[in-house]
Amino acid sequence: MSKPDELVCSITQPPLEEVRASLSSLADTVEKNPDGTIRPPGPFPSQESFEHMLRVATGAAEGSRLRIEGKLGQGGMGQVHLATQLTVGREVAVKSLRPEHQHPGASLQLLHEAWVTGALEHPNVLPIYDIEIDPGRGPLVVLKRIEGVHWGALIDAEEEVRRRFRSRDLLEWNLGILVQVCNAVSFAHSRGIVHRDLEPENVMIGSFGEVYLLDWGIAVSLTDDGTGRLPLARAADAIAGTPSYMAPEMLGGRGQDLSVRTDVYLLGALLFQILSGRPPHRGQTLAQILRSVLDSSPELPESAPPALAQLCRTAMAADPAGRFEGVAPFRDGLQDFLQHRGSTLLAAEAEQRLRAIEERLARHEGELDAERRRELYGLYSECRFGFQAALVQWPENALARAGQRRAAIAMAEFELRQGDPRAAQTLLASLESPPPELVRRVEEAAEAARRAQQETEALARKGRELDPGIGQRPRTLLSVLLGFFWSAAPLGGAVLVQDTPLETHTTFIVAAALFLGLWLALWYTGRRSLSKTTVNRLICSSITILFVVEIAMLVATRALGLGTAASMALLLFLWASTAAMVAATLDWRLLPSALAYLVGGFVMLRWPGHRFVISGVSNLLLTVNVLLVWGRALFPTRERRGESPDVP
Repeated sequence: MSKPDELVCSITQPPLEEVRASLSSLADTVEKNPDGTIRPPGPFPSQESFEHMLRVATGAAEGSRLRIEGKLGQGGMGQVHLATQLTVGREVAVKSLRPEHQHPGASLQLLHEAWVTGALEHPNVLPIYDIEIDPGRGPLVVLKRIEGVHWGALIDAEEEVRRRFRSRDLLEWNLGILVQVCNAVSFAHSRGIVHRDLEPENVMIGSFGEVYLLDWGIAVSLTDDGTGRLPLARAADAIAGTPSYMAPEMLGGRGQDLSVRTDVYLLGALLFQILSGRPPHRGQTLAQILRSVLDSSPELPESAPPALAQLCRTAMAADPAGRFEGVAPFRDGLQDFLQHRGSTLLAAEAEQRLRAIEERLARHEGELDAERRRELYGLYSECRFGFQAALVQWPENALARAGQRRAAIAMAEFELRQGDPRAAQTLLASLESPPPELVRRVEEAAEAARRAQQETEALARKGRELDPGIGQRPRTLLSVLLGFFWSAAPLGGAVLVQDTPLETHTTFIVAAALFLGLWLALWYTGRRSLSKTTVNRLICSSITILFVVEIAMLVATRALGLGTAASMALLLFLWASTAAMVAATLDWRLLPSALAYLVGGFVMLRWPGHRFVISGVSNLLLTVNVLLVWGRALFPTRERRGESPDVP
């Protein structure tokens, strides 16, 4: 069974053989010119029927080529009727004078308008079909009938424009209409004609978006074509135009002052109304309106896109010499804006964020907290991305480029006030030519910050050098090892040399030299750890000096003839003073060692017979004191392992 679409095809498409047979008589023509149009043979009426249709087509049957249907509207002097043009069977608009204004002067004005319009055959100029004479001997101007409304009814009607023309951007739609008006005016200028009455009510918008510039009634020609049909500008000796849109030179009534720049001004006035929602010249009195015309410095709203605002100001310059020399530059500016509309919108959105940044920076002179700082940089990121996206679409977007520069400078100033010149330098690096004065200030602040950082680092290094907690483990380990040897030696001496011939100053000197060598060997072995800080270096140097001084004291006591017991007591006092200095400068918790040596010295003087035991016990107390004070460094916990650089 055939599918539905296959069935339709079999019904609607004739077989190929039938088509070929029907075209057999045209085979030669088709083969020679396949691009030519095949026209069906027309009907063949009788001669009588043909003559009747010819009389109807030419209007001879009813004595007129127009059949008036009804009135479409009227103005100050004229009226417009709907009519049927019998010759072609189409609806037209017929413009004529109102009965009370039918006189030669008014008739000539209507004819001038028709002749000017007829001389301008352009898609945006309403076509003139014909001129006839009414029974009252007045002119009838046959125009194309337009089904639509004038621009003035739509220029601010966003919803109506969206409904009629599916346009979601009223500004873009209005600018598109203005561009087509520019096309009509530019064409008129190429024919030497100045319109003089450009306003929204003189622009018709058809149902399908057609744009027609109407009402050429006060248009004048800058050149004489020799026909006498076109009114000449130099003969225009009266004020004419619409006051709300007039250019200053139109007030003088001097035709020689009129030029194409007069229409440029009127086009700028139309752009002003698009941007502001009102005509440029308003006032409560005639004097106020005239003053506005002469000043020609209307204020545009802040929301007006800068590119369009500049176009408007240039076109509406009070001095014609300050305006565009013709329509083309003005129209090109509009088209450039429309072409780069996306880039312009992105830049406008980024500009709003930039203003928010500037407002926040103006409100907060002091240091910002972390939350407000994040919000500020969030705005800056959006702002910067918006300007960059706008420049990607249109690299010549001056607003985006200026905004990007302004944003970077504002944030650099902010970071400079916050005391972060490095961040300010990063922001300024994104600019091709940052402000020299700001660059100088940032560099000075960066240099000051660098010097401050160096001083801070130097202080930190000095603090680490003097920190007794750094290098504590190797220092403690070495002290404990030496202390146990130093404690064991006198106790061994009590057994081996006390009250024997070996108990001499020479034996003590040799023993002190051996301990000095042992100490130097231990110091050399742990030199990398023991040399890290000033504290360790001072302690190690002090112990070295102590052993050297001890040897020197033994040599001196031998020379003085003092006994070994007195020499050992003096050595305990020497160690007491050394331990006291270490406690005072490094760690007060070592003070018990100094007291132990001091007490040991006096006890030794009182009971010299126990000199070796007293010396060993004093040394042992020093070792225990060191172990109790610094011993925790020998057994680091996980927490202290992360704190101390000496803990593996």
